[in-house]
Amino acid sequence: MQRDIEHNHRGVMIRSLMAAGVGVAGKILGLFNQIASVVLISGALGADGLREQMLAIAFVSWFNLTLCGMHTSLPVLLVRSAPAAEASQLLIKTAFILAVLGALVSVALTLLILNLKLTNSLVGAPLATAIICNAITIVFGLSEKVFHGTDRIAQFNVLNMIGTLVSLGTTFILAKTYPSASGFVIAFYLGVLLPPLAATVQFVPRLDFMKLPSLTEFCASARQLIGVGVFGLGYEVASYCKLQAPLALLALLDLSSAIAPIGLGLRLLGLISGGLTIAIPILMLQIGTAIRTQDEGSRRFWTRTGLGIAAATAVVIVALYPLVGPAIFQAWTAGSVALGPGQPIALAVFSAIFLVQNLVFPLIAPDPSFATQLRWLFWLEGPSVIVAAVVSALLAPANYGGAALLGGAAFVMGIVSLILLTLLVGRRFSDSRGNVLRLQKHS
Repeated sequence: MQRDIEHNHRGVMIRSLMAAGVGVAGKILGLFNQIASVVLISGALGADGLREQMLAIAFVSWFNLTLCGMHTSLPVLLVRSAPAAEASQLLIKTAFILAVLGALVSVALTLLILNLKLTNSLVGAPLATAIICNAITIVFGLSEKVFHGTDRIAQFNVLNMIGTLVSLGTTFILAKTYPSASGFVIAFYLGVLLPPLAATVQFVPRLDFMKLPSLTEFCASARQLIGVGVFGLGYEVASYCKLQAPLALLALLDLSSAIAPIGLGLRLLGLISGGLTIAIPILMLQIGTAIRTQDEGSRRFWTRTGLGIAAATAVVIVALYPLVGPAIFQAWTAGSVALGPGQPIALAVFSAIFLVQNLVFPLIAPDPSFATQLRWLFWLEGPSVIVAAVVSALLAPANYGGAALLGGAAFVMGIVSLILLTLLVGRRFSDSRGNVLRLQKHS
């Protein structure tokens, strides 16, 4: 029995290392794609064309929120229902139906906003292209979560690399033949859409979509997906408030001089955070599997691994911005953008806490007891971050406004992170104590 458990753990480690290795290669390729695409688009269309392409994509980025947190709930529930094939198929069918409804709602709301002329800066073919492409991506993008929930992370990472190469090649061809903002929007979405589309082709034929779930089955499964997803959706909304709100707040508070350095700092944080997505699905899968199989040894190992990665990441990031941040900005912008007073330290603390949260989240999300306890936490964190950021910026001298804004946000994020870590460590202590008592009772 012990030999079987050790063999299973060894297999899990090998698959996880393979997934991580392919993920690292994919992230490096994706980073190169980001850099090369900007160069190609700006060279073909100039600054205005690049702005149109980026604004069109950014404007429809909120579409993912209509999934109601299924990015988190679907892989978690698939891991829990792994032995029951029918239950897994019902979850996947329901998730895809909900995704179609979410895509339709997204398109309808966007067209309503444009029809009411609430914004005049986003019109034309690039935006229309982005609306269509992102609506399709919402539906097929769930295939990535199906692969994560069924322990095929490495396979999807390979598909991601293929999608990135296709996107980069299409961008290069368009830049040399028929450059247009709409064409470059399509080239961007090719890299996002092709991997989940290829994944969908692999498993959808086995689901028999000709046989749809009954209304009762659909409602029960939808309640399950959305009920668990509320926790993840709150986390996604809070992430939007942390990474996207600061620049808008700086503009509203008339701190325009801080927009460029803070914006570049958050862009760098986004690249680092994207690299951590190699580890996050692996941690979520293994923690979820350990909970389902009641393998406390495996759960302790992956929890310690996640906390170790989080601690190492925090230490590296805290040192990164103050020590080499100015040099990175100098090389990145040829000296046109420089970090202001207090901003290196503020960016370091803000980034470290943000990344720690990203790595602690997959350690708690698969646990239904945590998800129930903390369902409210991230819904409160998002608006609290905005309020604390604004108050801090208003109270600080103008020169330190940007740093104070990030500091206020980091203060709230730090409290939330402390709550998460306290509950996580407390659970481990409680489990260890329970094991000791059980051993004493048996002896």
